[in-house]
Amino acid sequence: MKNLFYLLLLCTLLASACQSSGVGEQKTQRVSKAAIDVGPKAFAARIAAPNTILLDIRTAEEVSEVGAIEGSKLIDYYQDDFMQKVEKLDHSKELLIYCASGGRSGNASKKLADKGFAAVVNLEGGYGAWSREFPKK
Repeated sequence: MKNLFYLLLLCTLLASACQSSGVGEQKTQRVSKAAIDVGPKAFAARIAAPNTILLDIRTAEEVSEVGAIEGSKLIDYYQDDFMQKVEKLDHSKELLIYCASGGRSGNASKKLADKGFAAVVNLEGGYGAWSREFPKK
């Protein structure tokens, strides 16, 4: 009988601990978006989709040496105001980001994933992989 009493007491305590503490209480949940890495073909398909921003984060010198993906917006990752400039972009759009080999854009995409963009997509292998997949004619 004594064991039954303790068992009922324990169940009551557990049940009350699991209930909400107030009527109409709203629960908040933080959803963390992750950046995704895709290859050149998948990246090209995303460029063709509406509501995207194509962002090249290489230096102007790098772009002048080897070129860029058509339609890219250039914001140099090494500039002190990089994050401020990116923050000004339309967050309702998917951000497609690339650099020379995927290192800088991989790091940047992780930082930008929680900044409220619809999605952040990194080009694996960067412009190097792009130019091997889609050589200039």
